Amino acid sequence: MIILRDNGVVNGILQGIGLTSEPIILLNTDIAVILGMTYGFLPFAILPLFVSIDRLDDSLVAAARDLYASGRAAFLHVTLPLTMPGIIAAALLTFIPALGDFVTPDLLGGAQTTTIAKVVQNLFLSSRDWPYGAALGFVLIFLTIGGTVAALGPLRREVIG
Repeated sequence: MIILRDNGVVNGILQGIGLTSEPIILLNTDIAVILGMTYGFLPFAILPLFVSIDRLDDSLVAAARDLYASGRAAFLHVTLPLTMPGIIAAALLTFIPALGDFVTPDLLGGAQTTTIAKVVQNLFLSSRDWPYGAALGFVLIFLTIGGTVAALGPLRREVIG
């Protein structure tokens, strides 16, 4: 919030280098929510991606390049398929907690930003409609489990063979 407010760091830098003459409204926008959630969940994505890329055998990419594959073709046909488990793990490790995050959208997005977690929170706290909130929470849980199982399907085929 300190970085994105009207007299915050971002607006100070933009005004200091002369890109804007007035402060840009960044706080209480969808962009602020996206930036905040990206900042919060990026470490969950970096570690599985790093491990997956670190385990990649460099000689396989070199072999693809020796067989006259372009850099793009070597990436698409060698690097990407071999790092897919890390990509899926990073997606799951960021997507699942992001579904339940209601604090970041509430602080950075204000009242007009709506996420599924904020809807469930409002059903429990503001509306006091506990049965509907519980039902929506269970729907969210089942969708999360279903998406996770669907995402892990290709990994199972790759690991088992």
